[in-house]
Amino acid sequence: LEVAPHDPGIADVVAERMGELESFFRRRAIACQQDGTIADDVDPGDVARSLLTTVMGLRVLARGFPDRAVLEGAARHALRTLGTGKPQQTRSET
Repeated sequence: LEVAPHDPGIADVVAERMGELESFFRRRAIACQQDGTIADDVDPGDVARSLLTTVMGLRVLARGFPDRAVLEGAARHALRTLGTGKPQQTRSET
């Protein structure tokens, strides 16, 4: 990611991988809407971009501040924004 702005070849690879992740999240958002896991009134593209942003942010945060409670808290919040209602328990909470 850091090299991509300076190397067109790497930029292409990064864009392709980000597109794959976004597409995966979009497909999952649509499936979750169909099974009622997330609200029908959210845009699957917005969900996909939000989750991609969250995953990338968590990766950066984990490198500089690898605190499990902080990372799990951020992930729980991201899931709540999708309209999932009550967050699922993490393994450490069970």
